[in-house]
Amino acid sequence: MAKSSSKESKSDVSRYPTSNDFDQKTAKRLLSECSTLIIEEIPVGTQFGIDLNIYNIGDKFLGVKMIGSGLHLIHYSSVSRDGSVGPRTAFFKYFKDKELVVKKWNKFNEDIDEEYNDLQQLQRLKDSLIDGSIDRYLGAYQFDTYNGWVGLTDYITESLLNRLNPKCGKIKSVTELIPLSFNSFNKEIKKDSEGLPVMEAEPNSVINFTSVPNRFLYPLNSNPSEISYHSIDASFTLETILSKYEQSSDILGELQFAFVCFLIGHVYDAFEHWKSLLKIVCMSENAIAKYTDLYLNFVRVLYFQLKQTPHDFFADIVENDNFLVIYLRRFFSNIKSNPNINETLRKRGQRFQENVTNKFKWDFSDEPEDEAPTVVSD
Repeated sequence: MAKSSSKESKSDVSRYPTSNDFDQKTAKRLLSECSTLIIEEIPVGTQFGIDLNIYNIGDKFLGVKMIGSGLHLIHYSSVSRDGSVGPRTAFFKYFKDKELVVKKWNKFNEDIDEEYNDLQQLQRLKDSLIDGSIDRYLGAYQFDTYNGWVGLTDYITESLLNRLNPKCGKIKSVTELIPLSFNSFNKEIKKDSEGLPVMEAEPNSVINFTSVPNRFLYPLNSNPSEISYHSIDASFTLETILSKYEQSSDILGELQFAFVCFLIGHVYDAFEHWKSLLKIVCMSENAIAKYTDLYLNFVRVLYFQLKQTPHDFFADIVENDNFLVIYLRRFFSNIKSNPNINETLRKRGQRFQENVTNKFKWDFSDEPEDEAPTVVSD
């Protein structure tokens, strides 16, 4: 069973400036306290980034300096001679204070190698950091985006990251496919009606998301009236999912992981998973009063996600089926109608509704009839 919602402090935001407009003394302190990422032989023109920051790869670029401790996402895409951009690859990394992380670009598979085995070169790079000779080849982490990044990821604990991450350690925007065999013992490849191999996702590259049911669940031996209730209120489904986590706040971490994998990693399956989790959290009326801390933090998580999302993202994806308006309309209605709701949560929900309405001009008035849930009769 999941423990009560609690938040681990993984990034001390107050240690770092909120913009790049800081003095030389601050810069020296950050250089001495923060971490450095070096990627050798990364091709000129490669699209490279860390978190919400993007860097232009020139012929002297070696990496990024002044990386704060905590979770970060490194992402990159190959760029061909004609300027076309390849699929995006990303990997998460928890940085420690003063850590030096060195990787090397593999020109054959156009990816970053997992292991770095040149110990002599590693020592030379460490010496270069100490004497400052390598400093001019390193891009500085853009601290004006740091608070936003922490707001998008602060519930992704190391244990949750290890659980969700693909076995290969890389998040890839294009699913790797392999031929499907009949079973693990019979390696004969399945073929379709046209004689072509049936493909499946390469297991080591799949994100290990928590299983989310397609329909709201209900307890065994429920009668028709109870089934109707649980088809409207997803609280039973939510608690079933929460029981799979070490602590209930992990569902917020998984919401953040899925959102970041889509927003930055360009993984569409992650977007679909984010939608599925969001629907259940928003439509669990009874759970809102029971899990006050979880829902207080959920409002904050969703606030940062919507804050970082470009407007054209909603124009292209969200408004096509208006799913987010539907989910949030139900969520705000559940907060208002439940007499047992914590007053702090009620006020926070109201402020959040006003913020979303002002930003996106969405209508959260009464639920249209065609959005009403189906009721099972006795």
